[in-house]
Amino acid sequence: MDPTQQPVGADASLSAIRTLLGAALGWLAGKGYIPQDQVGSLVTALLVMAPVLWGVIEKFRRETQTQIRVAAAVNSASSPGPIAVSSTSQGANP
Repeated sequence: MDPTQQPVGADASLSAIRTLLGAALGWLAGKGYIPQDQVGSLVTALLVMAPVLWGVIEKFRRETQTQIRVAAAVNSASSPGPIAVSSTSQGANP
């Protein structure tokens, strides 16, 4: 697949997100929480900022997973492992 092409459903998904954002912000404008003339600008701003926020969240998630893997590797390397007990040392008096 060409890396410059989006998956088939990507356009439909982006259109659905744009429509839902417009509807939600239109509802907020109808209730008087935001000015009606700013709905289009807010939809555009949210669609522009969404990939940036997604990237920050993903970077934080990957760094956290890497730290967890490193800590697990350090812990497993520093643990002594199972202790071997010989059968002659269990309660036997020489």
